[in-house]
Amino acid sequence: MHRWRRKGSGSAVVEIPDSALQPLLERSFSGARREHFCRLWREVASICGVQPLELQETDELLKLCPPPRWSDINEKLDELVYLAMRERPGTPDHQLRTVGELMAWMLHRST
Repeated sequence: MHRWRRKGSGSAVVEIPDSALQPLLERSFSGARREHFCRLWREVASICGVQPLELQETDELLKLCPPPRWSDINEKLDELVYLAMRERPGTPDHQLRTVGELMAWMLHRST
């Protein structure tokens, strides 16, 4: 059982068991190590400010992490880029647009 808290929020902690993410793992990311997948999925959800069970692989990153109107700096997208670089050095051969594409890249799968 892992605790999830939205980044930058004092909101309540939500308990999310790995088993709750198992259907998504089996459906879309089979072959990935369960612990690795669950950790990354929770981290992406936390950065995007949504609960892990509400995050969808088809969610568009720019819609989940829109840039603030008052700045060109998008801290959420910067955090996702840092996470991706930490997990897999290098650069994808195309722009990653969805959560599923980002997860596939970090789990070393073709997108």
